[in-house]
Amino acid sequence: MRESLSAQWVQLASIAVLVLFLAPMPAMAPQDPERYVLAEIGGIGLGPALAVHATVVENYEGNLALLRATGQEIAQLRWAGIPITELSDRTTINFREAGIRFDSAVGEPRIASTLRTSDPHAFIVQFIGPIKPVWLDRIRGMGGSPEFYVVNAAYVVRMDAATSRAVAGLPFVSWVGPYHPAYKIPASLANAQGATRISVIGYSEVSELMLAREVFDLGADVFDVGSNPPMVQAFVEGSRIGAIAGLEDIAFVFNDPLPQPFDLKAGVVHGFHLAWYKETSGLPTTLTGVSNGPDGIRGTADDVYEIVGIQDTGLDEGSASAGANDFFQGPFATPGQNDRVIRFVDHTSCSTPDGAAGGRIAHGTHVAGIVASNGYSWEKYLIDDRGDTQVSLTDFKWDRSEAGVAPEAKISFDGVNSCSAGLLTNAQYWNDQYADGA
Repeated sequence: MRESLSAQWVQLASIAVLVLFLAPMPAMAPQDPERYVLAEIGGIGLGPALAVHATVVENYEGNLALLRATGQEIAQLRWAGIPITELSDRTTINFREAGIRFDSAVGEPRIASTLRTSDPHAFIVQFIGPIKPVWLDRIRGMGGSPEFYVVNAAYVVRMDAATSRAVAGLPFVSWVGPYHPAYKIPASLANAQGATRISVIGYSEVSELMLAREVFDLGADVFDVGSNPPMVQAFVEGSRIGAIAGLEDIAFVFNDPLPQPFDLKAGVVHGFHLAWYKETSGLPTTLTGVSNGPDGIRGTADDVYEIVGIQDTGLDEGSASAGANDFFQGPFATPGQNDRVIRFVDHTSCSTPDGAAGGRIAHGTHVAGIVASNGYSWEKYLIDDRGDTQVSLTDFKWDRSEAGVAPEAKISFDGVNSCSAGLLTNAQYWNDQYADGA
């Protein structure tokens, strides 16, 4: 009897062991994945990043560091007071005007065969993070020609296929892909039919006359050219726009339905927006004309502004308290906060309003706009007349507007327009502007 019970217990124990063996093991906690972030290390150095065992990918002049870090390591850095910027869209390529956005880590988007290139001579080069000038120099040394910035952390580079393969192997390059004609065409021209007015921009080293000839040979009626940048304006049958975008010398195509001043394209041509955000400039702060004060908060009384001193023909209606929206309207709640004109003095009695005397050239207002316009009027137009929901008047961003070099700077202005012609400048006026903080 005892032997029979023992045998039964052995059998039951064996079954129990088998059941435990076959039972699903408890799931192991998933490993905390690394992700790319920017850490502000100015005055602190890499010590905290190394202490939490984050991987330092790139050091930007001791001001920023590109890190690969886990969520726990990022939390430790933030707890230590290190400002961290997540780069969640680091591998995103965004051709906003064309309406094409894709993740380079996944691959190229689906594009119609007629808008793809099988023999590319320009490529998108996406970098591992904010772009260093030395990286572009390295590509130039290999025979490539970086042409213009693309969101995010990318450049369109003219080069042959062999060079593109070599560039793809550089340690600071994360992805290289063809610059297809589809990326050059704005969505507003995607279904164009009949005679369509367009502006065509060529790459920097292309002759505008050669560009005009190439566009003309594809059936376009060219009516104007420009040299800086190479630009051709033409009427063309809508169905031919894809073929024009496929030309090797074409950088991109604009919809140009009505005669417009060339400065409507200033944001693209000048590229000021590259310096407005530290994520694209690689600098420790933004370059918009203002820095947070000691409290570290944007838009408070201790903010530190860049002051621009100008001597020129005049400034709009000649008032330091009212005038063009781009100097007196903005993202703040009160008119006083948005008023960025510190002082205006008409020294000649011929500088008010700007352009009313001495040749009727409102040069001063134009210069002030290039320097410190915040693009308010353009953004208001996009919202009110175009219904653009991606634009905001209060978001402290200007990449969708025709803003100037420093869209948050303040202005001290001396009107020196001669009543006949030219300017009547005076060195003392600079001293007045220095006194205003310039």
